[in-house]
Amino acid sequence: MTKYARITSSTGAIIEEKDEAEFRGGKPPAANVAKDWEWLPVTIEKPSFDSETEVLLGPKDVVTAEKITRKWTVSKLSDKEVDEAKEIKLRVTDRNMAQITEELMVAIATGKTLNRAAFPDSTWEKINERRKIRGESDI
Repeated sequence: MTKYARITSSTGAIIEEKDEAEFRGGKPPAANVAKDWEWLPVTIEKPSFDSETEVLLGPKDVVTAEKITRKWTVSKLSDKEVDEAKEIKLRVTDRNMAQITEELMVAIATGKTLNRAAFPDSTWEKINERRKIRGESDI
């Protein structure tokens, strides 16, 4: 579905946006020179990016006589920003680690044989999730 934007012809400022389905017949009305506005199609240019090391900036609208191009740009995260994002992801999993620690303490206190099989797969999945965040391999 095509999106259209109504712009002020003299400045290129976007006034409003609509999908083609919102117009009678699926097309916007012709330009109104007396009122200084016209409808232009909007195209989207959104590049793919690695959310672990990059971020999307924008959008920025580029208005030409034929269309409006809505563009995003990809920017690299600094090493500090990458480390901060990892730390936040680890903090989100801290509650899981508290539950796992409790399971471990109960297993020790009850004399359970401690090996991989002593804990459910869901426990190992949670541990491996944290290891992946830190760039470590699965256990």
